Amino acid sequence: NAAITQRMKRFYSAMKEIDTGEFITNQADVEDKLRELHLLNEETPTVLFLDNRNRVICTRQFEGTVDHCTIYPRKIFHEAMNVGAVSFILAHNHPGGSSNPSEADWKITERLIRVGKDLQIELTDHVIFYGTGVTSLRGMPKWGEV
Repeated sequence: NAAITQRMKRFYSAMKEIDTGEFITNQADVEDKLRELHLLNEETPTVLFLDNRNRVICTRQFEGTVDHCTIYPRKIFHEAMNVGAVSFILAHNHPGGSSNPSEADWKITERLIRVGKDLQIELTDHVIFYGTGVTSLRGMPKWGEV
């Protein structure tokens, strides 16, 4: 598993832009596009940057650790502006298998929504990959409160 994790990290670190034009229309599309997150042993934030038709402009992966990931809004919005994204989907994995978003997950979601409104770059969803499942924060009642 450690070898797979390292290969996956090298792959995503080397990946620049994937101009696939794939449409993201629902959670299943996100799951399909980022299913490799189930294989990683460290929490790894990954962002899908989207155009105005919800097509994937590019995918970026950021550093994480075994039990948490630090997400810097500045880096995400800087990248979004560089690639011309109008929205994005944040995803990360919970290697421990928990399907529940942590308080930190909700805090970063709230912050990204707030900053995104100011910059007109919308956080479309925050998705957590765990075990073999996926949790969408947007699909939870608390999303409407943030």
